Amino acid sequence: MLDYIKESIDNKYAMEVLYYTIKNAVITNDYNLKDVLFVDIDGRYHGNEILVGTRMRYRSDLHTISMLLSIRALMLNKSYLKCCVNDHLIFTSIPKDKFQWIINTTIILDCMEDDEFAMLYGILEVLYYEDELEAEIKERFEHSIEKPEYRNADLYYRNIASNNEGVVKNVICDNAFVCNDFSTYEIGQEIVYVGNTAFAYCLNLETIKFNGQVSFGKFPIIECEKLRQIVVPPKLVNYYKKELPFYKGIINVKEKRVLHKTDIKDDEVRNIGIEDSEIEIVYVDIANADPYIEVEIDDDIVLAEEQDKFVDSINIKKFESVFDKKATSYKYFWLMAILTLAKENGTLVIPFKDILTRMAAMAWPLVFQDEINLGAIDQLTKYLTNIWANATLAKSVKVNVAEAYIKKHYESQNIRKILEPLLKNVPYRFLSPWIAFTSNEDVASKTKIDGFSGLYSLYDNYIVLNKHWWNYIKSHYNEVKDFTLNSFISYAQKYNDEKKLFRLKREGWGV
Repeated sequence: MLDYIKESIDNKYAMEVLYYTIKNAVITNDYNLKDVLFVDIDGRYHGNEILVGTRMRYRSDLHTISMLLSIRALMLNKSYLKCCVNDHLIFTSIPKDKFQWIINTTIILDCMEDDEFAMLYGILEVLYYEDELEAEIKERFEHSIEKPEYRNADLYYRNIASNNEGVVKNVICDNAFVCNDFSTYEIGQEIVYVGNTAFAYCLNLETIKFNGQVSFGKFPIIECEKLRQIVVPPKLVNYYKKELPFYKGIINVKEKRVLHKTDIKDDEVRNIGIEDSEIEIVYVDIANADPYIEVEIDDDIVLAEEQDKFVDSINIKKFESVFDKKATSYKYFWLMAILTLAKENGTLVIPFKDILTRMAAMAWPLVFQDEINLGAIDQLTKYLTNIWANATLAKSVKVNVAEAYIKKHYESQNIRKILEPLLKNVPYRFLSPWIAFTSNEDVASKTKIDGFSGLYSLYDNYIVLNKHWWNYIKSHYNEVKDFTLNSFISYAQKYNDEKKLFRLKREGWGV
């Protein structure tokens, strides 16, 4: 495994695939890889399937999670490779009663702002102290899996097609139906690839129907002299015309019924306008042919759908998913700070300093007065305690007093240095519903693309709210605020009894 990591450490995509594959293996083997010698990496990622050995070192659930923790740390900072020695990853635990990896406290603290790392660390502690995982923790772990996009699927499917016959693994293989005698063939939605000359010399083939999008090998349809129609879903007409240019004149969105002239009655002949006595076969539209409907395809619309993946309309479901898979409280305070500051100041440009100040002020009474536990791996309470230890600010003050003090002493009492770790990941990972996280720099650059539809764009010291989103939020401000509050309460209920949350439920955020 370490050899594979060393080869792939500079390839972010390969590391994502490895991490995803190991997480799947962990779930499949019920958090214990002791009987697993090798882990298969799906060939659709790399073109060919890859086997990664585990050396049977991960013989318990504790060892298994420590392996995942190591991989995640390396994904966050490849310089940690220097901590991998003698074929060991960063974190291992030999014997059960001692965490050998605890010597890497610095790495743990450096990585703790990453939601995935924090979640794994929390699971590791639960396993160590309680020796088992509750169903709720396992469910959260399973829901945290994000599948990387296949990059070498075409190569993978070509390999399958060239080495098999018929239909295998969602692939119609090379030469699968050469010289077949059928007149129609329907390609199911599960098919993703049609191999070389798959439909060659099918002399009686008249209709092929596609239910989804497939890729093609060389000459997938050839020498089918009776072929009169290729039926495709409406949104894929342009795609199939591009992929099958020789047949673009017979690509339709509606199936036609094949009729032989000798079988048509005289009145039907008149109705469909058949006058030439030499015509032997006609094609008549089937009314309401399921699952297709006849529509006009606007080329501009189809092209627009194929433009940059970041161009799309306001998507409320994406916004509602910003708090999915949360292991810390930061994103709740982050969003509320942005919303309240934008409304108060009437500007779409919001400095990081103002956001951090507002976040700390909002959390102040929750931490010091209500004594709300923000979670075992949440660092916000520690940050506020550090501010309080160096300040003349009472724990009993309200949000507005705390904010005024923090803003005034932001530089002089080292408050900026205390709070800035929140900027390491939160601004970037908050946008995960709109941008799959790769690196902070990559996310920031993608937010500046014309047409980016996320909540805000990221700059060095500030954010700029998306004006379309802000227009929506202004119209639904109280709903969005309540959504954020209720989401935070739901999160906090995992760590607190109802008594501690009473004031928060009654009075809200205090801003």
